[in-house]
Amino acid sequence: MINLDTYIISDTHFGHANIVKYCDRPENHNELMEQNWWRTVSIDDNILHLGDVLWYKKTSEQIGTVQRLPGNKMLIKGNHDGRQNWWYEDLGFTIMPKRVFAKINHKTILFTHYPEDDTKIFWDINIHGHVHNNAPPFKEKGKRRWINVSVEYMDYTPVKLSTILSY
Repeated sequence: MINLDTYIISDTHFGHANIVKYCDRPENHNELMEQNWWRTVSIDDNILHLGDVLWYKKTSEQIGTVQRLPGNKMLIKGNHDGRQNWWYEDLGFTIMPKRVFAKINHKTILFTHYPEDDTKIFWDINIHGHVHNNAPPFKEKGKRRWINVSVEYMDYTPVKLSTILSY
């Protein structure tokens, strides 16, 4: 299901007002992410959200916004996605395990919310969110590579996996 044409996004935090100061986001980050999603993702596209969709204090407007976003939405729940799975399924998401693996171009890609640090798990590239712009977008250690796809580094836009892997 996950391939080079799958869109990836993480840490949208729709409705989180204080993230403007915590992560130096523009004041209109909610509208910007919504517009970019609609401009980029079609109804038939696959999109993997790596967690933290909405902020704790959700309004019906924000819930409706996320529910209407196009695409075959998959979610790896993040630390701010504390509701039951059915709640996110009602928003149109398919709930994924906390670690999702894909073999692409002879590499094992690991998708997670948190950067993976378990050395007992085999992977080549870990695509993750969680750390926002409080950590660098790329990290390498030995033969492993981490790519931080928090929206602050992705211009508040879903990005195709093929583009992310070319960074």
